[in-house]
Amino acid sequence: MGFGTKLREYRERYGMNQATLARRVGITPEHLNRIEHEIVSPPKMATIARIIEELRLSSEDVAELLAVILAEAKEQEGIDA
Repeated sequence: MGFGTKLREYRERYGMNQATLARRVGITPEHLNRIEHEIVSPPKMATIARIIEELRLSSEDVAELLAVILAEAKEQEGIDA
């Protein structure tokens, strides 16, 4: 499960629609949709921090989300090496 899929899971669990979350974190709903469908890479850490804030993720959810980001980064590093 990638970052986008995990993000969508959290967004839906916490009852926020794409348009609202996108507006609150300063991206377009279309871009958020592309992130959630893993068409584009995860956003910058500043945007991820705003997403975490807006969804009010638990510390366990934050740890899980960051683990996904790290795993994807390691995978990408291996592909590019």
